[in-house]
Parts: sequence; structure tokens; C-alpha cells
Amino acid sequence: MVLDSRVWSVRFDLCLNNDTSIKRVGKLDQFNKVSTKVIHCNGLVLCVPYDQSSLVVWNPYLGQTKLIEPRTAHFENRYCLGFDSCGCHKVLRFLDDLRVVECEIYDLNPSSSNNSWGRVVDVNPDWSITYEPNRCVSLKGNTYWIAIDRKRIHEGEEFDWDDPSILWDDFLICFDFTTERFGPWLQLPVKGYFDATGSLSCVREEQLGLMFQHSGSYMMDVWLTTKIEPQLVSWSKFFAFDMTPYGGLKCAIQHGSFFIDMEKKVTVLLDSTMSRDTPKRCIAYILGEDGYYMEVDLGSECKTRPTLCSYVPSLVQIE
Repeated sequence: MVLDSRVWSVRFDLCLNNDTSIKRVGKLDQFNKVSTKVIHCNGLVLCVPYDQSSLVVWNPYLGQTKLIEPRTAHFENRYCLGFDSCGCHKVLRFLDDLRVVECEIYDLNPSSSNNSWGRVVDVNPDWSITYEPNRCVSLKGNTYWIAIDRKRIHEGEEFDWDDPSILWDDFLICFDFTTERFGPWLQLPVKGYFDATGSLSCVREEQLGLMFQHSGSYMMDVWLTTKIEPQLVSWSKFFAFDMTPYGGLKCAIQHGSFFIDMEKKVTVLLDSTMSRDTPKRCIAYILGEDGYYMEVDLGSECKTRPTLCSYVPSLVQIE
């Protein structure tokens, strides 16, 4: 969990009888401030500081860290973490400021001669990815983004909204760390995604979860992948939740972070209170079938909105 620019390892013991326990069990002290984005992959966590002065790969379970000097400190840099079919972990840097597109890989394998930046990936994207922290996750070694048609945001371009060649729906794009290539556009489970917001999460290192809400509606849907590969995807609805009694839960409207407990069939959203008269509090909202709803105070004040990613402890060594 990223809370007020610090990275914490947090244990959630979810009990649906109001005895839910949330406890901080570790903290990353490498930086004074990190961005709101952390990427988890196979027991490792990639953290990016605000100034991008150096990246850190962290194994919270073993307490190991590795600092990586970035090639550049450009604000538009996007970073992700993955591994190939041989189990070698890699970091991808992707820069797209609409004028320059750069893509290169850092190999974390200590025996590799490529243990530095410089292996360039050739890419000429017809899509763009946004900076929202919860629209990118790593799963089974690959990274998935919610992306948009590049024609929608290309600088200075005049749009023809009736042009059938422009796909206004959002979609998934995958980077395959084995082939070191981006895959084709992958369909999301709803049409008309242009007027909706959504976030991604991982479920047990097996599935992608998608939370989305259409503009002008308080109905929030949660979907799970039934099959997910760099070249194809299929979806099934997990459940729908009516947020009308709870003020809409702005966490869904603003690409909030969440995770799914499959055994208890609940989704946990992280957010902060909106009060202007009292300090903001960090809240976990637990949503389930048949309108189940519970709020859990995380026990701390917060200046910024907290974010989280689901984490599975691992014995992966960081050299």
C-alpha cells in the first residue's frame, strides 16, 4: 500500500462479521517520497520515486532491495516489471510524450550481460497509455495496460467523431516479456468504454480483475478474466454493486485501487474520506454480493489518496 508517499506491506484479515483486521507489517525506507504507483510481479515490487532519481525493486518478504539508476528522469516515463519464460525478471521503461516514443529493458538477472539499460524495443504504437496508477498490472510475467486509441489524444489532431475507423472504446494492451513485444488490442467486457472509468487488479496471480463505472451511473461492475494471454482475453462478470446509498464511492469514479477476495466473494476498495472540517482518514470499503457493505478505518490520517496492489510472498532473490 502507498500511503502519503510511503510504501507499506499490509496484512488484511477479512472477516465479514465486523472483525476485519488490517495491520502494517513492513515499510520501505529507501525513499522519502514515492509516486502513487507500485507494480507487483511474482513476489517483487517495483517502486518509482516522484523525482525518478532511482527505481527500487523490493522483496518485502525477504527484506531485499535493489536500486536501479534510470536512463532519464522524464515525467512521462512509464515503468513495469515482469519475467520471461526462463524466469528472468526484467524492468520495462516506456516513454511516449506524443513526440518521442522510447522503449527499453533492464535485465535483473545477475548473470546476464544486459544487467543495464540499453536493450531497445522497436515500437510504433497505434495506442496510448495513461498515467493513472491503477490502470496497469503485471500478471503471469506480462504487463497489461488499459489503453486508448492514439488518434484520440494525438497533439493538434482534429477529430471526426463519426469516423468509423476510430475506436472510442478503451481496450487492453499487453507487453510480453518473453518475446519483448507489445501484443494486439484486447477487448474489454463492455462497449462504450469511452464514457467510463476503470481500474485493474490481479487475483491470485491467475486472473485480471476489472472494476468500472459508467459516467452518470452509480452502478459499479467487477469483471474477471476467464482466460488471459498476450494475444487473447475472455471475461466473466464477478458481481455488480449499486453505490447510490453510499454517495457513489468516488474511488470507482477516479480509477481507485482494489483487490478481490475470491473465497469470501468480496471486493475491497481503498479510498480517503472527503471531509473538509476534519483530517482525512484512510478507509477500506468492502463490497459483496446482495448489497453487502462495510467500512474499515485503516487507523491513520492521510493527505493523499492511498493505493494498493495485491501481493504474494516469494523467495525470489534480488542480487
